[in-house]
Amino acid sequence: MAARPLAELRKLSQHQLNAIRKEDLIQSILTQPRHGEGASEEVMTRIADLISEVADLKKALLSPDSGINKQIRDLQQQVSKQTEIIAQQQRFLEDVDRKARECNLVLLGIPDEQESLDGATSDDNKIQKVWSTIGSSVSVRTSRRLGKIGGRRRPILVTLSSREDRDAVLEKAKKLKEAGETFRRIFVKKDTHPAVREEWKRLKDLEKREKEKPENVGCNIYINFKERQLYRDGEVIDKFNIMCF
Repeated sequence: MAARPLAELRKLSQHQLNAIRKEDLIQSILTQPRHGEGASEEVMTRIADLISEVADLKKALLSPDSGINKQIRDLQQQVSKQTEIIAQQQRFLEDVDRKARECNLVLLGIPDEQESLDGATSDDNKIQKVWSTIGSSVSVRTSRRLGKIGGRRRPILVTLSSREDRDAVLEKAKKLKEAGETFRRIFVKKDTHPAVREEWKRLKDLEKREKEKPENVGCNIYINFKERQLYRDGEVIDKFNIMCF
């Protein structure tokens, strides 16, 4: 006799149950699913389906052809393009500003109006003292002090007739280092925009700090001034970057 469902056995009378062989009755009990077993199997099947669906979704999201990844790539391209445009605009503004300052020099360390420089008392005469010391005879179109009176010695902004005159003075200004105590603390520099000057200072200070780090012993750390980037063993670790001015 084949095993019979328990639901069917419950409908039998006592007499009918007594007529069933013991072995057949035991077989019917053993083959009957336990309470809730079918529901558990259904839940597990559903969980497995969900896991599969999540895996498929994750695969779709990570696919190079997915909509989200395409949107991200498009946004990245737009950001890169805008960044490049901003960089080009910044370079243009720097070029315009550099052109406006190309005949200028800044003299640092020259005694203020109330002080003399090797006997010279006016700023014009002090500038001529510097020119005489370095062996230059270029003419000065205009000159004026920068900054507020008081405190540190104020720089003098000097405008020459041409860029060539400026470069000639810069080349000869190296002689100030060997011109004795009075002149060795005077420096002649190009006139640059304050934002540009501060950014170069930041990059040079960072170069110095990187060289002083114990973990960078033996590393080649340097600024590529043409590329305007700071390198460590051939890898860019920082770059010249200023906001538009």
